[in-house]
Amino acid sequence: MYTLLVCADLFGEKINLEITFSAMPTIGELQRKIIECYTMESQAKRPPGYPNIEFSIARLQIYDDVLLKWTDLVTCTQLHEYDQLYAFQPQSPWHIDVQKDLPPPRPPTNQMGSSSRAPPAAPPTPAGGDYTSSSPAASYKPTQASPAYGHDAPSSIYGGAPTPQQAQYRPDGGATRERSPASERLEQQKRREEALRAELSRVHEETMRLEQIAAAEAEEERRRSQEEKSRTLRQREAEIARQRELLRQMEEEYRGQAEGRR
Repeated sequence: MYTLLVCADLFGEKINLEITFSAMPTIGELQRKIIECYTMESQAKRPPGYPNIEFSIARLQIYDDVLLKWTDLVTCTQLHEYDQLYAFQPQSPWHIDVQKDLPPPRPPTNQMGSSSRAPPAAPPTPAGGDYTSSSPAASYKPTQASPAYGHDAPSSIYGGAPTPQQAQYRPDGGATRERSPASERLEQQKRREEALRAELSRVHEETMRLEQIAAAEAEEERRRSQEEKSRTLRQREAEIARQRELLRQMEEEYRGQAEGRR
């Protein structure tokens, strides 16, 4: 099984679900499964008086353990098992993403009855954001918690520096276990290596692009220099031809004068 942790806001409460797949999903499969799970959560938790609004995704972000910040999820190659994701919904009078800590992950509601695993305790809550309004135009001051819509979150996805207990949650026959320090370091090293490979590839592409531009500029400079030389040579040849013609005329005039004196 391939498990991803996906957090989203429902009715002013953050819910962090363990969503499982048979293998690494595509972005489309991931979005469909998130919508399916959170639609059921929404139906189970919808307070009285709230309209039945279908869950939808405006934006997906993933917490990058190498860069230590939230980044947009654009390709499935960014995914690793047990990565933490955040699903933003379109903002509306009935839904506003509130800045607060991410809770520990749990199975979806429809799977909780068959799961005996108790979710780990939530990490300590740092100083919260200042939520100033309940309207769609509400503003807040970011906390060290979930990603701000359109902004990078601070280094920890659970508030403060994440401990090994906060960093990963894995099922273990109904109990929670953490990865060994060596496995954790290996995973971080692999992600750092992938990030460096991506950066090296970007630098290599930029180098090739600049080399092509430099070669084109050098070729253009050679062409201009050759044209200038050719133009100068043609001007000299024309001047030589003009002087030869003038000399010929003077010779003819001199011979005519000499014959007249005879």
